Amino acid sequence: MYQVKIAYSTNTNLVTRLQGETIGLNDEVRVNVLPTKQMPGFERVIRKATQSDLKALFEAGNPLIEKVDSMVETPVEKVEPLEKIEQLETEHRSKRKKEKQDGELH
Repeated sequence: MYQVKIAYSTNTNLVTRLQGETIGLNDEVRVNVLPTKQMPGFERVIRKATQSDLKALFEAGNPLIEKVDSMVETPVEKVEPLEKIEQLETEHRSKRKKEKQDGELH
């Protein structure tokens, strides 16, 4: 089984991209999109990640996902600030972009 690392599990709005789709890592996320001159406002619902999504993210090297034997709750000892999460995701995206440019990804 796969899960979001405990240190990041309290952020209900944590999202990432997988194969061009935005997914919520901890829960379904609802975003109010403001209206513009060209379109009315609406609510966007971002689905919660499935186990297969988490597995794909883990195998791609996402630093926020871990493989576990079971989904047992572990006490949160330290919650990383949002800036740290953003830094890890930026590093992950840069690594993936470089690999793609080097032709290592398909």
